[in-house]
Amino acid sequence: MAEKTIALLVAGGTSDRMRAEMPKPYLALGDEPLLRHAVKTFLSHPEVDGVRVVIRREHHAYYKKAIEGLTLFPCVIGGNSRQESVRLGLESLSHRAPEHILVHDAARPMASHALISRVIEALGEHRAAIPALPVHDTVKRAKGGFVSETLSREGLYAIQTPQGYHYDALLKAHRQLKGEALSDDAALFEMLGLPVALVAGEKDNVKITTTEDLERMQTALSLHSETHTGLGYDVHVLKAHDPDTPVAQQRIKLCGVDIPFPYFLVGHSDGDVGLHALVD
Repeated sequence: MAEKTIALLVAGGTSDRMRAEMPKPYLALGDEPLLRHAVKTFLSHPEVDGVRVVIRREHHAYYKKAIEGLTLFPCVIGGNSRQESVRLGLESLSHRAPEHILVHDAARPMASHALISRVIEALGEHRAAIPALPVHDTVKRAKGGFVSETLSREGLYAIQTPQGYHYDALLKAHRQLKGEALSDDAALFEMLGLPVALVAGEKDNVKITTTEDLERMQTALSLHSETHTGLGYDVHVLKAHDPDTPVAQQRIKLCGVDIPFPYFLVGHSDGDVGLHALVD
């Protein structure tokens, strides 16, 4: 069956701003690398038919370890810019020719299924759809360390990924504008005068750029985790086994485990005080 929607995850950057011991996509967030979080989200989405990751050649060992146990298309080696990496990823999917392509930064590990669904749904009416958040802060332009002007926030949006496109339209745009230095794929459509629809982004869909970004996300994850403590007790009477009961069959049950013992616990069910106290 032909794939309708494929996710292309871009992990081919140099991570210079991160200044970490290993490339950014492979740094741990919780118990797993950033890249693995993102890959698992797209693999588990019911409308995504496959995932391909674009990486740097020298990062292959990191990549292989990060996706261990996951089933996705073989990775592709990227270029010297994000735009070149995306184009190479798109070219590698030409034999599959999906209807839709979702381009996502591997450094955004917290995109939700709901966000992905909004982008895919918008592609039913538009050739391009990107998630965006309205800018609420005051925005100023500066020069030489001093404010030169204050910009109006009206109509300003912070753009996220995954960005969704009709595959053939995005591939054509990349081929036409090969070599241009643009910050995202939507800019290609803008240069060609093609419309790009906006869908609601998510505040949690943060791009990890610096060590501080990663630390803040680690803290946020720890706040979302839950620890429960409690105190429970249960009481049952101990009774000696019948003298005629073979020694090998004389047992007491605690926490679901049969333990050799000359006494047993009397109860309406199994008399297991360990499990009963835990249930309390």
